[in-house]
Amino acid sequence: DMVVQSVVEYRRAIDYLADREEIDTSRIGLIGYSLGGMMAFNLSAVEPRIKSSVACVMPVLNDKYSAMAVHSFAPYVTTESFLILVGRTDEANYTIKQAEELKTLTHSTHKELLVYESGHFLPAQWTQKTTTWMEEHLK
Repeated sequence: DMVVQSVVEYRRAIDYLADREEIDTSRIGLIGYSLGGMMAFNLSAVEPRIKSSVACVMPVLNDKYSAMAVHSFAPYVTTESFLILVGRTDEANYTIKQAEELKTLTHSTHKELLVYESGHFLPAQWTQKTTTWMEEHLK
């Protein structure tokens, strides 16, 4: 219920932004880390106003009936761009094979999977990669 309610609340936040004349709603980006990375899949699958998303070290559940199962949402991701950042040794949350499958399942025009030699805590370079990605894809 928490995940479903969070998606609803994020969508209402985007509704609010859409009412603000100083906001360019054609350039909405989303970055999520850990649970937020999971939310990046879920929200990107149901919210067409998101142009670019970044999901970092997201937990992967294999229960296809769970609202937290990113594999269930990934096929519905149609953002223009989607970046997945993972750590090679974060196997408590996902395997590299699962991350590769998620990339394949998404229908974004531009998508990339970047694997860091780390665990759940990515090296500081992830922030620069994310910033560059958003600058490039939110033009």
